[in-house]
Amino acid sequence: MKIYDDEEQKRKDEEDRRLIEEYQRKKEEMDRAEELKEAELRKNHGRGEDDSPYGLGFEVSKDMGFLDQLLNSLLKPKKLLGLAQLSTGKFVKYMVVMALLLSFMTYIVPVAATITGFKGFKHLFNESMPRFKAENDTLIADDEFRLNLSGFTIYMDTSEPTVDVKKLEASGIYITIGSKNIEMILLSSGMSQRIYSYPVGVIFYNGVTNDTFVKAIPEIYMVLGFSFLFIAILNIFKYMIWALIYSIFAWGFIKRTDLHMDYWDALKLSFYAGTWGMILPNVNMALGYIIPPLLIFIAGIFISLRFISISASPYVRNEIQD
Repeated sequence: MKIYDDEEQKRKDEEDRRLIEEYQRKKEEMDRAEELKEAELRKNHGRGEDDSPYGLGFEVSKDMGFLDQLLNSLLKPKKLLGLAQLSTGKFVKYMVVMALLLSFMTYIVPVAATITGFKGFKHLFNESMPRFKAENDTLIADDEFRLNLSGFTIYMDTSEPTVDVKKLEASGIYITIGSKNIEMILLSSGMSQRIYSYPVGVIFYNGVTNDTFVKAIPEIYMVLGFSFLFIAILNIFKYMIWALIYSIFAWGFIKRTDLHMDYWDALKLSFYAGTWGMILPNVNMALGYIIPPLLIFIAGIFISLRFISISASPYVRNEIQD
């Protein structure tokens, strides 16, 4: 009987030992799997070797070009966090191309359409414009002339030294040319504001005629090119200022998450989120302000802030959300 008990106990001990070993083996496998999972999350959740947030639901390709960035910015607000962690080089390229694209749309296209409508500069100066001549610091023209360009209107009337603002019709920016003075006027809701005033000789020096401008057409194209680049640079600064304003809102969200992102990421996120706010006013201007600018301005702000909220809200810590 004792032998039986010893054998039974031995069998039980071996079974217990086998179960313990099996448990330890499974536990070690689970621990290793958990460590790998945590390592992957740390890498993807913060700023790992590839500096990307892939794996958290806002994946983007590190190799995406401008068009992909633009479409994601416009249509996929949940991807904005991924865009914000693209390389600085890609972000700068996006910013520059956006500024060039919008400047082209609001400056080059309207100017080109106007020039084409006048059948080119040569026809504009020789046929469309009245004959004019500058002498004794005075400009003399045969008739009045009006030219609508991108964002402003040129109005020439040499019947008086300075053009009377009562002759300006709609609200907008005007460059008026009288016989003695050139002025830039901002007209809004019946109120006028003089931005600058210069003697007519600054542009129409003595001896200048229509033929003088025809000979200067190559230089005029160069001026238009430099003006385009200048406007694009101004747009970059303007959009960055707006991104800085939006980034205050974005940074408030990011600080309440476990995302390992810094303020530069918040700024990039804000710039991408502001894409609608950049496009809408420029499209509206290119179409001749078919919608009141104030409404477009408010809509752009609302969409930009809403996109930031959509992108970051899912990652706000539970205790904050509750």
